[in-house]
Amino acid sequence: MQRVAKGFLTVALALGVICLFPGLAFSTNHQISIINFAFNPHGSHIIEGDTVTWTNHDNVQHSSTSDNGVWNTGLLSTGQSGSFIFVNPGTFPYHCMVHTSIKDTIFVSPLSGIGDPGLTIPEKFELSQNYPNPFNASTTIKFSLNESGRVKLEVYDILGNKIDQLANGNFGPGFYSYIWNGGQKTSGVYFYRLSLDNVTKTGRMTLLK
Repeated sequence: MQRVAKGFLTVALALGVICLFPGLAFSTNHQISIINFAFNPHGSHIIEGDTVTWTNHDNVQHSSTSDNGVWNTGLLSTGQSGSFIFVNPGTFPYHCMVHTSIKDTIFVSPLSGIGDPGLTIPEKFELSQNYPNPFNASTTIKFSLNESGRVKLEVYDILGNKIDQLANGNFGPGFYSYIWNGGQKTSGVYFYRLSLDNVTKTGRMTLLK
């Protein structure tokens, strides 16, 4: 059981902001958009003590609601935001309580940035080939980090246009896995690009329908 400090809810209707504060100062605020009936970026990896802010960009109400009751922003209308400070490491699945098919997970690492003590630290910074490839609808993208740093994982079309962002934040050493769902995209070649600070690696994948 995760032991999380009790928070209090502040609703600032004039600003369109809903905040959940357990009472700890935060170091980094990670922005997640609720748009096109999805949380974006997906599967955020953050550090203990960081804040996550969800902002609704759809024309219907959504929420960010923890599966195990750790937080609940309540209903967010268009333009409203909800925030929560994560004071304990762990894995926190969550969903929208209105549209329950919208699901995601927040991964919180300890302040050391190493993650679970039982995990082996990778020997190098590496981006693996997505699997399956070619794929229909969804595919898994894995990468490993041998040091802490600012990480971005993005998807581009054949023309070089960025069409999705799977990760954007401060990551510790470890092994990471993301699922990209291209179900609404057309068949063709796509590229996934991983950057760690100023170092970039790119992979190529093929969507077939």
